[in-house]
Amino acid sequence: MLSRIPIETRARFARLATLTAVLAYFLVVSGNIVRVTESGLGCPDWPFCYGSPIPAAHAPAIIEMAHRFFAGSVSILIVVLTVRTLRGRYASRMVALSWLLLAVLAVQVLLGALTVWLLLAWWTVAAHLGTGMLTLGAVVTMAWYWRGRSRLVAGAGIAAVMVFLLLLSGGSVSGTGTALGCGAQFPQGWPLCAGSLEPYVNSTAFAQWLHRGWAAITAVAVWWVAARAWKHGGPARHWALAAGIGILVQAALGALMVLNLRPLPLATLHNATAAFTWVALLGVRDQG
Repeated sequence: MLSRIPIETRARFARLATLTAVLAYFLVVSGNIVRVTESGLGCPDWPFCYGSPIPAAHAPAIIEMAHRFFAGSVSILIVVLTVRTLRGRYASRMVALSWLLLAVLAVQVLLGALTVWLLLAWWTVAAHLGTGMLTLGAVVTMAWYWRGRSRLVAGAGIAAVMVFLLLLSGGSVSGTGTALGCGAQFPQGWPLCAGSLEPYVNSTAFAQWLHRGWAAITAVAVWWVAARAWKHGGPARHWALAAGIGILVQAALGALMVLNLRPLPLATLHNATAAFTWVALLGVRDQG
């Protein structure tokens, strides 16, 4: 099907989808900056800020409104990309993905509003992050499609789902304030949890212990997929290496966050590398 589409059309769609994917990635990062700087209620109303489209002159409001304006800009690009895809009806898979992307985008916007209206309820924070990652994943998949694909790498899709669930668990940990639930000393706080390997120390520690346990399982899965993709060769090899390094850097940043009392730069990088690993695994899946 892709071979029947004019090269100029494919190149045009590839450029638009790639630009949208890059901006969607940085939108996820900017959302994390809002979260770790505790600026989510910098504007207590939505969509305006204290009843005005211009943010109040204090840092939390400026950070929150900057994120909203950025989100609005990326949303416009996504709508343009999906509408052009739907009008062209170039492939049934892309048509279905476009409808799904529009639906997820609508839910994401609603969750952004609910997060403010419900005063940063942990489940809205996690769900907003999750829909943001789904949006990013859908746009990245569209970009890969327009750039062509070869053969699939076994297990890459499963590993990508595992990283997605890891992101959700991280969002839950952040939203419930349990990032330091295991303590902040070495080795009692990391790699141990409250000085123990047992999960049921207390409910706060358990949330962090569960996140770490899933991170370890996910890291093994990512490296297994990376090893298989490396044998395949081609573009998948580069993305496999990126995913393997990304999951290790993510784990290292997670440890440093705990041992350094969760400083803002480390928390931002931790989330950014998780999103990058998610994108890299989609690259392994679709560019294998």
